[in-house]
Amino acid sequence: MSKAKVEAAALSNIITANHIDQETVQQWVCDVRQWAVTERVHTPGSTEDLRAEIDNLIVTLLRKKQDLYRLHDSSQVRLRKRRKMTELKGKLRQRVVQYNALVEENGIDVELACSLTDGYILPWEGQDEGNTFRLKRSVFDQSMLLQRLEEEQFILVKEMSQHIRYLLKEIQAVETLRAQTSESIKTGSMYWFFLH
Repeated sequence: MSKAKVEAAALSNIITANHIDQETVQQWVCDVRQWAVTERVHTPGSTEDLRAEIDNLIVTLLRKKQDLYRLHDSSQVRLRKRRKMTELKGKLRQRVVQYNALVEENGIDVELACSLTDGYILPWEGQDEGNTFRLKRSVFDQSMLLQRLEEEQFILVKEMSQHIRYLLKEIQAVETLRAQTSESIKTGSMYWFFLH
């Protein structure tokens, strides 16, 4: 089964589990793209800055957790990935503690946030008809991964067909040379053939 089919099935599972239609998926992809290009100015160490950093760390960790066993066969690679995830969880824990020190109410449960529980919603995460931005980002990431894989597959098929055409030309040239050599042997003009 191709990687594109596996990722298409994963996207389909997310869509089905969350009762999302294709139009909504396209809207969410646009929303996340718009969010990514929107310039945000945060004072370093401010609650907004910490929120953005916490969001990014959680999304990164969830993606790494999802890909840990699916993408890596080697236990050494998984071990390096786990170490990186542990490092990121430590950084997440630090940022959550910093955030909780700055806000008086609506603090973040450190253990729930660091356990990467999918159902845990951060205090500032807006709910759009029951859906969090994290879900939108997850759908976006999966859609973009699928799009890249489909583009890669298209390019690969195009390159392979060009390579096959080249090989067919080479086969034709070898066949022509074989026929000329065979004819030269029959007529005894081999001496003339090798001079040219």
